[in-house]
Amino acid sequence: MTLRTGFPVALANGTAVDTGVVLAGSVVRDLSGNPRAGIFPRTMGALVSARSDLRVNFAAFEGVTSRAGQGVVFVANDAAVVSTPSVPVPTSNSWIVVAWVRHDDEFTPNTDGDSLPKFGFTEGVASPTPAKPAIPDGCLELATILVPSSATATNSTGVVITQTHLYTAMSGGRVVVRNAIERNAWAPADQNESIQVDTRQTWVRRGGAWVLSGGAAPWAQSLRNPLAPTGTDTYPANSPVSFTSLGFSAVIAAAPAGIYKVGGYIMLSAAGGDSNGNLRIQVTSAGNVPQNVNYDQFIKLVGGGVQIIPVNVFYNHPGGDLSVTALDQRANASATVYNTSQLSLAWDRAA
Repeated sequence: MTLRTGFPVALANGTAVDTGVVLAGSVVRDLSGNPRAGIFPRTMGALVSARSDLRVNFAAFEGVTSRAGQGVVFVANDAAVVSTPSVPVPTSNSWIVVAWVRHDDEFTPNTDGDSLPKFGFTEGVASPTPAKPAIPDGCLELATILVPSSATATNSTGVVITQTHLYTAMSGGRVVVRNAIERNAWAPADQNESIQVDTRQTWVRRGGAWVLSGGAAPWAQSLRNPLAPTGTDTYPANSPVSFTSLGFSAVIAAAPAGIYKVGGYIMLSAAGGDSNGNLRIQVTSAGNVPQNVNYDQFIKLVGGGVQIIPVNVFYNHPGGDLSVTALDQRANASATVYNTSQLSLAWDRAA
């Protein structure tokens, strides 16, 4: 490693690599310091689209490419461009073609034929189950194109174009990701942020993990058989040392870590014998923790009438599947649960 000549300077004092390494500091990086090559999100529209021939259209964009150890090169396409050459077609089966953009460099340490930007394609191996090929260093992937041997145009039946380019941002900016797969594939330093498109959520990096910080919050709600004709369900007496499920729960699969609020109310009564009992609101966390973690709220029930019992519990969830269930415990008495009862489970804030 060396201290690089700054930019801008007289060309005789520096190289393109010096400039690329210096400019890399203006782009978000991963934890290892590698700049994130990608497209600046001026639009969420398609960058690569089909045509009635074997070429594709490249939409306008601005982006960043990067070669290993050489920092970044800023590239831009200021208007729609038709690809040259054409998309290659296999003689049998199908293959995956990666469409990319790269800025060549003819100067040492590179050996390209010129120093111009260009679009290109890299095809994989033809197969009934084709795999995506690797692309040369310095190329920024824009899209993948599944091409069957029967294709005569990029809008032919069986040709599938998938937008696969990553998004990037200037240093300190929020990085746009399409989904959790893209988000989890990026491991920057703590305090970096991302915007997840499919869930409309914002995330912040804390302690080496992504933590939900805002946007559309995950939630779930359960009603106690609201369409039952009698309006109630009756549960028999049980042993004083065991609990019986009241038959309804709210569940969030793969819930992100954070503080969750368990709310709602349970409307019930007891009949006959010892009507005293306990109500348990049980929050169960599973998934990426070694064992279930339960939070129990015990409420003494008094027989002889209908009770409406509010539920208001906060739970620090470590991440993974999350559920809340109502349980009842009483001896020598049945419990009647009214179908207007409900439980709700909602993300409240980051831990």
